Amino acid sequence: MEIDINKVTASVVTDLTKSTVKSILSYFPAKIRGKYDVYFRNFEEYLERTHKSCSIVRTIISKDKPTGINEIYVKAKFKCGKEFIGDDELCQRIRDGQRVVVCGFGGIGKTIFCKYFWKSLYDNPIGKIPIYFELRNINEITTQDLPNYIRLSLTIGDKPLPEDAFAEMMANGRFVFIFDGFDEVPEKFRLDIQAQIIDLSDRYPECAFVVSSRADDRFSSWLQFHTYNAVEFNKDQSRAVITKVDFDKDIKKEFLVEILEKRYDDYKNFFSTPLLTLMMLMTYLQIRYVPDSRHVFYRYAFQTLYTLHDASKQGFQRKRFVEMSESDFINVFSLFCLVSYADMEHSFSKGEIIKYLEKVKIRARVEYDSVDFLKECVESVNLIYKDGDQYSFLHRSFQEYFCAYAATHYFPDRMFEVLEKIPVRRSDSVFSMMYSINPDVLSKMYIIPTYRSLQKEINSIAREVDTIKILESFDIKLDILFSAERKNSAFGYMINYENRIKRFSETVVSMFKSELPKDMLKEFNGYAHMKSLMQSIKSLVPRINDRGSVLHYRSTFNFSIKKLTIVSTERGLEPDKIIEFDFSDIDKRILNNSYLIHMSQSMKAELVFAKRKCDEIARRYREVEKRGDDILSL
Repeated sequence: MEIDINKVTASVVTDLTKSTVKSILSYFPAKIRGKYDVYFRNFEEYLERTHKSCSIVRTIISKDKPTGINEIYVKAKFKCGKEFIGDDELCQRIRDGQRVVVCGFGGIGKTIFCKYFWKSLYDNPIGKIPIYFELRNINEITTQDLPNYIRLSLTIGDKPLPEDAFAEMMANGRFVFIFDGFDEVPEKFRLDIQAQIIDLSDRYPECAFVVSSRADDRFSSWLQFHTYNAVEFNKDQSRAVITKVDFDKDIKKEFLVEILEKRYDDYKNFFSTPLLTLMMLMTYLQIRYVPDSRHVFYRYAFQTLYTLHDASKQGFQRKRFVEMSESDFINVFSLFCLVSYADMEHSFSKGEIIKYLEKVKIRARVEYDSVDFLKECVESVNLIYKDGDQYSFLHRSFQEYFCAYAATHYFPDRMFEVLEKIPVRRSDSVFSMMYSINPDVLSKMYIIPTYRSLQKEINSIAREVDTIKILESFDIKLDILFSAERKNSAFGYMINYENRIKRFSETVVSMFKSELPKDMLKEFNGYAHMKSLMQSIKSLVPRINDRGSVLHYRSTFNFSIKKLTIVSTERGLEPDKIIEFDFSDIDKRILNNSYLIHMSQSMKAELVFAKRKCDEIARRYREVEKRGDDILSL
């Protein structure tokens, strides 16, 4: 989607926004104010529009009406290394120039923190224009040119901010960029988008940058960024979430006494995020207890959303748009979640979501009108919400649950083929919920037969000690983007593999990630190690770079063929092959880099863990088979 600046409707600018812009512009050098004064009205319109969206949130309970962020926001805590800080301290560090990645699992409050920070900049200007950008929207753009998209998004009417004006303002540090939801960028664009973000931060050091995402190892290569992990909510924070939300007062009081106070330790994991806390409250309204298992919990949470009365309006009957049973609705919706998750799609245009629903009809064997079913999801069941022209899941965790439900209920005899098509993302819960829902199907139809077919190779890798041979066994490709002319820049990395053993190991580890040993969960500070590796690779560039204009490169360690390839990746140009090095021709210090050693040992440790789990499962089923020939031994 290209931005049509002539179709953007100008909003009414409030006195508060005018005052904010006036305060921001007072920091601008006079020559910039005079040179680009004609465009400053754009900022008023942009800030007014963004203020409206960042001042409100929709919770799982207040789906039909927005809630003021100040009414619902609960103070958060963050961890960087061994240091714990509060949200206001983190905001101040960003104001002071620290580049930040905010990480956390789904529902912990990353987006609401980004909005909270944006609003703090609006309320207390520091001479920088805060730019809030949802990265999931990048999928709408014809060409994934992030800076240009941002520049045009600031435009109101027919006077776009010129590229030279935007560049000059960035050079003067006049923006705070808040990029929300890096994990929602489609995989095919992710390496390019992270390169653009870090290139922006590198070229314009006076601007401030914040990126939010679920956990991802790649952030260790963002050498100029500090990673802050959102800390799980404690009892007091959970109490504040419940107290602030607009919900039945008697139910809240009972829930606080019977669940939070009396059984906090039993449900501590569910109280770890605001989303799960509110889902517990809604579920408690219906059944007066909270299920222990996460997948059962999500099932009851869905039933709470599906019921015909609204939690805050007793007896209110919602309109239904399709005539189908609850089981048929689950059938259709779960298959939609399965195919969309397999495509790594979480947000959709109306046309895209209708296309998915039409595709599902064949397998679901349920007759329905796709447009009406979408209305049912949005207006009656509230599992999907509309934001502008985009449709998104109420929360991605529902997509994950229903994806797991569909795979285990509708494809038990083809489990291997299904699992091979589902992306493995450690920060998600699809595979762990699949195993919880139906461990027998996962064990008999996938884990045991796959393990038996790969056992010889798995045992061999488990005994291997050589770094390169381990990575070779997994057919690892390590892509690193970097700038040859900047000392401390890494444009991120991506680990790729097309290897059955690695895929199997990743899948099993994802199923049992809650059981991973603590030493495997320790944070690895990859800054110094990646920096050392980057400098070693850069040392190769001067020998082969005879074009001084080339700045950006992609280096690829292909361990399956033992080659290192370096190509130029200037934007707007096709990748230009530079040269290939055989590993035998590379300085051994590069291949013995501590980052590569850590990567290989980490992969091996995960494989050994997966092997141990497979052995346990296989042994358990052998014992069942030995017990006799009755029906329970089948």
